[in-house]
Amino acid sequence: MAVRGVADGRDTMPEKTVTEKIKNTEPKPTNGQQPSANASTNKEAKKELQKQQRIFQQLEEKIALLNKQKSEFEILLTDPSVYSNKNKFLETEKGHAKIQHELSSLNKQYEEVFEKIMQLENED
Repeated sequence: MAVRGVADGRDTMPEKTVTEKIKNTEPKPTNGQQPSANASTNKEAKKELQKQQRIFQQLEEKIALLNKQKSEFEILLTDPSVYSNKNKFLETEKGHAKIQHELSSLNKQYEEVFEKIMQLENED
């Protein structure tokens, strides 16, 4: 609505109120979410990423330790004093198999966590 100016007689628009100016500068929600919901979601995603990265690091450390133990068992299995003694051999072989099983399980977890990290990083 145009208002006739008093001093010069030209048509002018009334000055916007402070609230109208603030409304126009506020960020518009996307996908029907409130801005605070987006910030909360981003914060949760970042927190989850950090959690997965910690898990990933722990898995790497466990895998490295188990690989070292596996190598030690493999060395023992080539030792003539171990494979010539049935009980020592069976015990060593059992330990080696147990570590192999743990490594297999940890490697699966490692891959799953790696995929989660990649997904979370791509969401940013």
